[in-house]
Amino acid sequence: GQNSGIELMQFKQNQRAKSKMPVKGPGITHICYQSPDDKPLYFKALEQGAEKLSKGDKPIDRGFGVKYAYSRDFDGNIFEMEQLRKPNFENEVWMGHVAIATPNIDSLVQFYTQLFGEDPVSRRNNIHNDAGLDSIGNINGLVLNGAWFRIGNMGLEIWQFVNPVTPQANGLIPYTETGYNKITFEIRNFESEMENIKKRGLFPSIDFKAKRALIRDSDGNLLELSGL
Repeated sequence: GQNSGIELMQFKQNQRAKSKMPVKGPGITHICYQSPDDKPLYFKALEQGAEKLSKGDKPIDRGFGVKYAYSRDFDGNIFEMEQLRKPNFENEVWMGHVAIATPNIDSLVQFYTQLFGEDPVSRRNNIHNDAGLDSIGNINGLVLNGAWFRIGNMGLEIWQFVNPVTPQANGLIPYTETGYNKITFEIRNFESEMENIKKRGLFPSIDFKAKRALIRDSDGNLLELSGL
């Protein structure tokens, strides 16, 4: 089975054209699709019209058993493709993570630690002099701070770009604007988990009958919490 889904929305009113999402953000910058190394998604995506973003003519091998590449879809949204030498899934396509870029990683990590009730599995600051990352993002001299949460069978990746700097968001992104407009997390034991989230100091807008809640993170990104 699949571990996630993509919801496509087209609004009849108030939808504005959007320039290409910058790698540095801010906001929900990309989703990551994984595929086995012997069944690469990268070339299939290019054949379907994806715009190549990463440097070179093939995914970048950083020596970890994974090859990486960024591309853009027809609306300018970034998506990452990872080719795994030894995938831990049986499907030809798997979602690895959703990524957010933030001007304040400490604040955003604190928010998601409260939301999930657990710390990130990894944090790294001052990531630099990494030619592989420069090639993936097609930006020379990248300096980054990063944090990674493991949520069920996929991940949440948070980046703060130090060079070039992730800017502050210019207000809340309209829900109808082209781009990634929300992240949805599915939750077992919806009622009890909502109580746990409130005890940790967060207060979503909750519809217990529909088993659905909405909340914005500390950067204003919209999150949906959906009961299974």
